[in-house]
Amino acid sequence: MKLQEPILKRANALYKMDLTHDFCEVMSQAPCKLFIFGFKPSFEVTYSGRDKEAHAEILSGILKVVTNKDVFFGVNGNSLIFSYKKFDILGDGDLGLVLGFPPCCVKRYVIESNDYRSHNSAKRYLRQIDDMKLKDDPFSIFLCYRSASCSRYGFIPCSPDCKSALDYAKKLKEIEKKIRW
Repeated sequence: MKLQEPILKRANALYKMDLTHDFCEVMSQAPCKLFIFGFKPSFEVTYSGRDKEAHAEILSGILKVVTNKDVFFGVNGNSLIFSYKKFDILGDGDLGLVLGFPPCCVKRYVIESNDYRSHNSAKRYLRQIDDMKLKDDPFSIFLCYRSASCSRYGFIPCSPDCKSALDYAKKLKEIEKKIRW
């Protein structure tokens, strides 16, 4: 497969910016692989380096070549978002829906939003785990100082027993079993 000249020039610029490690890391993450194999219509990665637009443009160009599909990108804070469909992100709710997260979970996240969005949602979620006396957290949420993460599924459910969230997770687990990486 031959890369187009503009993509090669941008890839060379990426190399000169010494971002090749970050680029390879993005391509090796499960959400990106699921996107490449057509199991996810969009994905998000956190990128705190400089020149986010150039990085996103290069990655979308390479994803376009790899998938043989149009790939659109957007930058939202420290997030780079890639999708097979054009999208606009006006707020966190739009981002969650573009990424395919359950609408009830997106709505709850937006309600809890302020300066430490994921932190507030994670605190609430982990409190729910304790209140329900669950032994295991089905989403592996972890809490850090002023932030939180759900690196496996990319979102914090509105509840540990949310049917939509559990169905979403089950679907991704089934896909992961089919794809060996």
